Amino acid sequence: HLRLVDYGDAEIVADLDRSIDTVARKVQEALEAGCIPITIGGFSPCASYAAIKGVSAATQGTIGVISLDAHCDNQDAEYGPKGSRAPGSATWERRMWDHFKNVDPTRHVEIGIRGPRNTRAQIQTYRDLGAHLYTAGKLREMGLEALCCEAIPRAFAETARTWLHLDMDVLDIS
Repeated sequence: HLRLVDYGDAEIVADLDRSIDTVARKVQEALEAGCIPITIGGFSPCASYAAIKGVSAATQGTIGVISLDAHCDNQDAEYGPKGSRAPGSATWERRMWDHFKNVDPTRHVEIGIRGPRNTRAQIQTYRDLGAHLYTAGKLREMGLEALCCEAIPRAFAETARTWLHLDMDVLDIS
């Protein structure tokens, strides 16, 4: 049996850095209390980036990542003329690797990438960092069981903790 506790909402305010810190602190507190946090939310800086910030702060040792996502979120700068390098929907993974040294890109498994928004440069970023990429096509080719048998150990090998990231677009890209 699982025992679940609702730890409450993290306050999201106009100040993005403050909101990220609030979410990260709640995730860190949950982990330090011996819990497994389940975060539900959408805006990448306050959901994905903030959650892994908390995981990183609470973890002594290497962290692996399993990310289920239809899009590569590893750009160096956001889309558009301003090209912000802050954690955002297209940059949070790159900032994760830059900012949290215990998150090991060679223990990163990306599953489900598909669609036209993913560029060759983004695919190459995963390869250059030693991350493991399984596109939606590769999943269909291998089958779920074979992919899991190959991919999951890569995210857990020699790690103190592994974080699961789920972006709902992996299920429905619209």
